[in-house]
Amino acid sequence: MILECVRNGNYRTLCESVEAQKQEKIEKRFENMLCQKMYELITWATMVTRFAVEGGLNLEIAYTLSDLYIRETEKLKDTDQIECLRQAMTWDFAHRVFQSKSQKAGYSKPVSRAMEYIQAHLHRQISLKDLAQQCQISPQYLCTLFERETNCTVFEFIRKERIEEACTLLCRSELSGMEIAACLGFGTQSYFIESFKKEKQCTPNQYRKKYFRKRWNTEGKREMKEMKLQFANVDHQLKPQVLALQTAQGQDGFVESVKDCLQEASQRSDWKPVGIFDGQTLVGFAMYGYFWEYPPNGRVWLDRLLIDKHFQNKGYGKAAAKQLTQRLMEEYGCNEIYLSVVKGNAVAQKMYESLGYKLNGEKDENGEDVMVFCK
Repeated sequence: MILECVRNGNYRTLCESVEAQKQEKIEKRFENMLCQKMYELITWATMVTRFAVEGGLNLEIAYTLSDLYIRETEKLKDTDQIECLRQAMTWDFAHRVFQSKSQKAGYSKPVSRAMEYIQAHLHRQISLKDLAQQCQISPQYLCTLFERETNCTVFEFIRKERIEEACTLLCRSELSGMEIAACLGFGTQSYFIESFKKEKQCTPNQYRKKYFRKRWNTEGKREMKEMKLQFANVDHQLKPQVLALQTAQGQDGFVESVKDCLQEASQRSDWKPVGIFDGQTLVGFAMYGYFWEYPPNGRVWLDRLLIDKHFQNKGYGKAAAKQLTQRLMEEYGCNEIYLSVVKGNAVAQKMYESLGYKLNGEKDENGEDVMVFCK
């Protein structure tokens, strides 16, 4: 019954079904009820995702949302918190299916395709040219058709969808307002706040205070300043583990694979590949080195930084970049650190800018924008 509600987008009926289900007795199959409930929640997330996709929710959106909720299970401390998250997740999927069906109803194929593409790429730059290519029509005709059918422009729709995604992140994650603004391509935090207030009649902080689900685990949040990471050289023992690291969907073009990085390091000893650890847990990979061929005194490059998809949105990327910058300055005795970012990777660029890196107007050999940190 509940999964059918998700597939059909009947989120209102879902609320009634969930209330009725609360009265049912749950058989205790494992000695540790908490472990049982967490296992059931992860299984439920998989099923809800499948039914939502069958109901028309975009595949990439569904899997990204599923990953977000599964990561939250790590913070849960009791069965009440698990039940709270399960209900929130189920309602969220059902409501998104409802929105997806509503948006596609009565729209032409190009407009429906444009909406689907926008919703799947909210965390990346979306140009009118790319959107028109996806719809196989001219940009001018797409603008005319879209506004005629939706009563709003393409860019107004993008802004509204990004605000809705911001609402989800404000409620379900612990990303700061600045990080959410950068993640969703708002350019500046002030523009994000202005846009958010226009849509929701309140600021992002006011929205979070009202709707954020206060700590499924009150001890789960770790401030970046308290996060102490360790870096270990990649040897034969560590190599299989770093090769198993994965990027999230849509990030493959932003960073070279670990396999390619290790191959480069094997060909040039200047490269130093390292695993990034939080305690005993491998959370990411980085590679850096000193290159004398840059006049006048050579350059130190932080050339690769990858956080495994299961550990993203937890502050590891920013913490690793900050600590690696300090590590490189101490290791090489330099006052400048260089790195490059792929054009369009606004999230990474904003993150590095928040740490003091600035674009210097150069391009590297791959056409990526060069950034530099000066002590």
